[in-house]
Amino acid sequence: MEKIHGIETIRRNYTNGENNPNYKRGWWTESGYKVISENGKDIREHRLVIEKILGRKLHPNERVHHLDGDKSNNKPENLMLFPTGSEHIKFEQKINSFAKKLMWGNLDEKLGKRVKKLFDNFKE
Repeated sequence: MEKIHGIETIRRNYTNGENNPNYKRGWWTESGYKVISENGKDIREHRLVIEKILGRKLHPNERVHHLDGDKSNNKPENLMLFPTGSEHIKFEQKINSFAKKLMWGNLDEKLGKRVKKLFDNFKE
């Protein structure tokens, strides 16, 4: 035992990283991405998941998209790879445009009927 500021204290050797019993293999960015250390380098977990699936490193221009919008959901079935940031942006714009049309009822008649049928058949 050691006294620090008059308080008896036990020093432990697992204050940070993998030696800490609360270690969760990584940390979170302010924007909501999980970052983990792999071979001494920090990498966003969603990129690492895709790299392991492909069996290669991702090119810096390649973008990984979370299909459900949840940046913490890094399951392979929730991730989609784009060759460039501009391709990713085009996809996001199409999704946003469709969502607005769906929300405001501005879908063309044929597609509107298909979407309505899909929602009518949906059961929670």
